[in-house]
Amino acid sequence: MLKALAAVAASSRSDGRKHAFLLMDLNNFKRVNDLQGHALGDRVLQVIARRLRSSVRPTDLLARLGGDEFALLCYDVNRDTALAIARRFSESLESEIQVGGHSHKIGASIGAALIPDDGSDAEEIIHHADLAMYRAKAKTDPRSYSLNQKRPVRSKRAGLSQDRLRGVQTSGRKASFWLHLWHQRH
Repeated sequence: MLKALAAVAASSRSDGRKHAFLLMDLNNFKRVNDLQGHALGDRVLQVIARRLRSSVRPTDLLARLGGDEFALLCYDVNRDTALAIARRFSESLESEIQVGGHSHKIGASIGAALIPDDGSDAEEIIHHADLAMYRAKAKTDPRSYSLNQKRPVRSKRAGLSQDRLRGVQTSGRKASFWLHLWHQRH
């Protein structure tokens, strides 16, 4: 994922193509692992991965970053298309997940960055998507969208480590979804 993101960032300014990078963090997934165990949690993640895969375009790159975080690199999209993809991503996870005789209702926070508008390199793009994801986590309305943020907000974490984007596994989850699309005017 990191190599693909770096390549897109490097080429998008010169070739004029636009892309989007989405980060998704599963809400309430830790509870599944804590109460039902990691084996059942892994089965829930497999269901999530299948649902996410079915909601994205064949050209998009979907990856599980580890734990309960996923990333999606969407090629050749504008703001509206990125938002539509994020909605499909979310909608694929709206119904409860039935695994191990239990019903699991898991939400998701999604943050997105537009390329090249929100960054000229992978680190900057990841940073903006991460900030947007944490803005989404702070929202109480599960259908809240924010496409333009005028003021910078500090993330509660230093940022998504690039190490976690190296060697990721392609995968996918259910969402009561919040999308924040971080966008800076240059």
